[in-house]
Amino acid sequence: MKQQLSLTLPPEIALDEPELARHLHEKYASSSTESFNYRVLKTSIDARKKQIKVNLDIEVAIDE
Repeated sequence: MKQQLSLTLPPEIALDEPELARHLHEKYASSSTESFNYRVLKTSIDARKKQIKVNLDIEVAIDE
């Protein structure tokens, strides 16, 4: 099953590849045995305020 997601995350998660993979797996895979892949389609940084955010468009494939 493929899903396309739009997420807003702090830079500590969004820009750290292992941390992003762990975050996505915890949120979207129902068990640890499921096959889980993702691909970042678009990244943009919102630095208009003091707290910086990263906007990500991600395609997630579970059990494919």
